[in-house]
Amino acid sequence: MEGWADKTGISRVSGQLTMILNRGYQTSPDPESGAMDLAALKGSVEALGEDDAAELLRFVAEESDDLILMYSRETRESYSAHMETVLAVMDYQRHRISKRFGNNAHAAIRAFGALPLAEGETVVDRYRQLQWSVKQASKYGAERKANQLTCVRAAMEHLAQVGGYPDAVRMEFAFDSDLAAEATDPAAGWDAGEYRLSLAVTGMEVAIVIERGGKRLKSVPKAVRSAPAYAEARELQERLRGQARRLRFGLLEQLVTEGTPIAAADDVVALLRLPAGRELIPAMLWRTADSVTGLLETDADDDLLLRGLDGVAAPVDGELYAAHPWDLFTAGTLSAWQRAVVSRRIVQPVRQVFRELYVLTPAEVESGTHSARFAGHRVSGARANRLLATRSWRMERGYFEGTATRRFGDFEARLAFDEMGHFLGEGEAVTGKVSFRKGAATILLADVPPTVLSEAMRDVDLVVSVAALGSADRPYSTATVASRSELLTALAEDLGLTSITLDGSFARVHGKRADYRVHLGSGSIHIEPGGYLCVVPDAAVTGQNQQLFLPFADEDVMTSVILSKVLMLVADDRITDPTITEQISRAAA
Repeated sequence: MEGWADKTGISRVSGQLTMILNRGYQTSPDPESGAMDLAALKGSVEALGEDDAAELLRFVAEESDDLILMYSRETRESYSAHMETVLAVMDYQRHRISKRFGNNAHAAIRAFGALPLAEGETVVDRYRQLQWSVKQASKYGAERKANQLTCVRAAMEHLAQVGGYPDAVRMEFAFDSDLAAEATDPAAGWDAGEYRLSLAVTGMEVAIVIERGGKRLKSVPKAVRSAPAYAEARELQERLRGQARRLRFGLLEQLVTEGTPIAAADDVVALLRLPAGRELIPAMLWRTADSVTGLLETDADDDLLLRGLDGVAAPVDGELYAAHPWDLFTAGTLSAWQRAVVSRRIVQPVRQVFRELYVLTPAEVESGTHSARFAGHRVSGARANRLLATRSWRMERGYFEGTATRRFGDFEARLAFDEMGHFLGEGEAVTGKVSFRKGAATILLADVPPTVLSEAMRDVDLVVSVAALGSADRPYSTATVASRSELLTALAEDLGLTSITLDGSFARVHGKRADYRVHLGSGSIHIEPGGYLCVVPDAAVTGQNQQLFLPFADEDVMTSVILSKVLMLVADDRITDPTITEQISRAAA
């Protein structure tokens, strides 16, 4: 009877654990890393009642091997990775979790961030311990290192919840405030014998400057490399680079994508004290709640101002929003801001004024609740899975079909897969329709906020364009083509190039030796009226165009290659590469 009772108990607990983990995952702040909503976890455990909660915690702590066998093979790994977090949020077996954290057990790393603070312990203390785990990861191979860093990322999100911060990014920025004085004060440099070391922050790059006798050196002398001062400079350099990465991808990209506000008087002012913040925040376009839009700057009293297209600076009060291209499009200022960003050579830390914009079509309005814009494309399931995961989409599994979902505030975007393997990462998949929910109800596409629709479609377009199987079947994103057309238009105007005209998906170039047609999706070049010009990409991005300006920091190689080809063809009489000139001569003969 005791064995039967144990089996009955473990069956009941397995069902309860499934419910608890699902609730913690549904509102996860960072599902890609495996972070959980700790309040949802704790609330679900407490809702069981004192006796059932105690039984669940005992089973999870003492019978985990038997408990995990109650689940399917596909879910065992996921459940095993998160059961310890349930113990942590209830402050159960703290010593065991801490010991396993010290041994770099991945499940314990996630759980360690979720432990309530002990008496006398601060959030900073826990943060430093997690930073120790980051350093520990460097001694492992590439795969285990990546897995451990993902676990630390989840632990940081858990710690942010424990400490009462909105998210891990803002928590880490709060802890980074000491970098401001340390990195910008001239006295914060280092001496290494006859050499002087300092840090220079420019845009997204942090460089170590080495001088001798007031003269800047181009390389690092051997004597400097072995000096303790150089090691200190490198450590601070990496911290500042990490700060810039967190600001770009953890905050600024999120502000553009989700349209969430940021407090001007508190958050923005605090970010501007950071080296990365001083470089990146002013390169973004901001708007107030009443749609005053401009580039951010400060006056002599360090008060915030927004300077608009007309050059007028308006004081900032209250909350700020990172402007979405939809905001500029509806205000009729998108093209003007694109020209302004290019003419001022502003490199935006994330795509903003040249961000791909997706607008609801008449056919989609007529269809009602589902968009077939990207339906019917056969894609690599593994590649699609990776792309969606990096953009916070998660899979709801079905039988040889499934749905990827992503939350945008109160709304949920849903991408159906009409065909797939047992899971998305297995074999091929076929994309289905896109729909949106608010709560449990599917809503009309016309009722979806335009920025939510645009960002969801941008993600789906990326999957269809990048994960498509076979080059012959690979579609070219019309939004990406449109964005490149806008960028080329602004660059041509700024450089005074009248020999470039835009015609749909093509850039037409009137050169000195021939006329050309460059496709803005593939980059292929045709010599009018019918010749094909083969240009190896490396040849197009070397020489005078090697430092081609792009108004955003993304490593968009194809856009860079296409723009370089167009600018090269404008001055085709100066091309010296014989493999190119011979093709032009034959076509023109």
